[in-house]
Amino acid sequence: MALTMNARSDPYLRRPPGGDASAAPTDALRLAAAMRRHPFDVSLGLLAGLALALCLGLFVLTPRYAATTTVLLEQRQPDLFDEGSLIAGLGGDSATIATEVEVLRARSLMDDVVRRLDLSSDPEFNESLRPPGLPDTLRGWLGRAGPEGDHDQVAAALREAVSVRNVPGSYVFSITARTDSPEKSARIADTVAAAYIDRQTEAKYAAAAQARDWLGLRVADLEAALQAEMDAVAAFGAEAEVTSPDTLAALEIRLKSVRDAMADTEAERASAVATLAALNAAGTRAQQAEATGDVQLALLLRRDGAEAAFDTRLSRFRSGLEAEARARTVRLRDLAAEEADLSGRHARQTADLLALQQLERRAEASRTLYEYFLTRWKEAAAQEGFRQADSRVLSAAVVPTTPDSPRVALMALAFAALGTLLGIASALWRAARRDTFVTAAEIEERTGLPVLGEVPRMRLGRRSDVATFLRQNPTSAGAEAVRDLRTTLLAGASNPKVILVTSSLPGEGKTTNAIALAQNLARLGRRTLLVDCDIRRAACAHRLGLADRPGFAADPGSAEQAIVRSEIADIDVLPAGPPDANPADVLSSAAMGRMLD
Repeated sequence: MALTMNARSDPYLRRPPGGDASAAPTDALRLAAAMRRHPFDVSLGLLAGLALALCLGLFVLTPRYAATTTVLLEQRQPDLFDEGSLIAGLGGDSATIATEVEVLRARSLMDDVVRRLDLSSDPEFNESLRPPGLPDTLRGWLGRAGPEGDHDQVAAALREAVSVRNVPGSYVFSITARTDSPEKSARIADTVAAAYIDRQTEAKYAAAAQARDWLGLRVADLEAALQAEMDAVAAFGAEAEVTSPDTLAALEIRLKSVRDAMADTEAERASAVATLAALNAAGTRAQQAEATGDVQLALLLRRDGAEAAFDTRLSRFRSGLEAEARARTVRLRDLAAEEADLSGRHARQTADLLALQQLERRAEASRTLYEYFLTRWKEAAAQEGFRQADSRVLSAAVVPTTPDSPRVALMALAFAALGTLLGIASALWRAARRDTFVTAAEIEERTGLPVLGEVPRMRLGRRSDVATFLRQNPTSAGAEAVRDLRTTLLAGASNPKVILVTSSLPGEGKTTNAIALAQNLARLGRRTLLVDCDIRRAACAHRLGLADRPGFAADPGSAEQAIVRSEIADIDVLPAGPPDANPADVLSSAAMGRMLD
């Protein structure tokens, strides 16, 4: 039979460290049990996390303030002059927006901001102006040079302090600066936006000046080319036979009339030759009259005795036809010569007119191109002072009133959670490493003996108040547990007369449980004697106010002389006696045997 006292067990029955893995608190119930057994670990972790967060947030970390300036990328901006594609604005595609974000964070832009705000003299960005700290000391010990604080280093530090992002689905950029001063953060954010817009304006000025210069050179070249082509037109017009289409049209009319006259003359000559041929072929006067078709010859042919007149008239008719044929031949030859001359002149004048028109078209094209470039050059020169950037400030930075970091509340929450987790881990580790019994099931599993009862820890003002506490609190959990233990002991088959209450180490509750059990048995009406065998400490005698009484260790001679009544617990007690005796000698002496008998 065994009696547990909510304390450490016998050292020979302790669970070895890191032992049975099945007993480790892995499920939720064992985790809760481990946290309940070690609440100080969890509380300490939580409080340590909160204290560390508050210490870092309030005393160690430097507050940093964030100020934001928003810039709008203009998609359609009015221009005083339309310059076409000479100076193109920015697009609105994703590649352009991503490019502008990188431009806002460009090293050259940061250099400009450093110069404008003289950040090289600010210790926050120029490390060489800060007082030497622990890192500098360590670098000195290691023989490494510290930061020189040049302009590039200051610009790099500013680039780290400035963040740029595009508001999703818009053409708005947020420029955020984080420094240890709210005014400085707002000033840096506004200056970055101003430098970005100024650079756009300067770029447009440079592009406009370059376009103006290029247009000026192009206008000069086109003017010289136009003058040369106009001179060529004038020179060709002075040497050409015709200088207009009207002159050529008049020549074409004259050529047509000559060709028509040639056709008529040829027809007349052919008619005369044909009539002469028919007349020469006729054998009689009737055939001759018919060949000529002359009415007079027909009348003379029907008149009697008019043969001589007929022959005379026929001879004159024949002579006329021959003269007409010769005249038409001469006329035809003259007309052919004139037609050949006119045709040659027409061909030459047509070629000259085509060449002249080509020269005039080239000159006109050069004039049109010259006038276009001249107009664009004048527009570029007039618009040079009215250049507008592609972006504008949508809202200037507002001086922040609260720091952006450290966020003490969020840090405290995170550190508290981390401390709590560490506390839970510590509780679990201690539970896994414990070498004591905690539950009755563990004792029964290890020893194979039944557990008769479990007495909880009682909240006593002083350890000597256990008897008073149980008398004044008969319904407490401790009193109920002692009664249950008493009932179990008396209800056993052995019905014990002597009950030994012991433990392996001091402070495990054997004195408290012995006094409580003896007091409960005495109140039940049983004749009860509490024997204090702790000769070295005499704990029962001290708690019951009997420390000055001699005990069995003093060999009083008889038990009746050694037994005393405790008014505190209202029980008989056999004290251990003075603590100067050797416990081994006393317990093994003959007097001790007689005392027990």
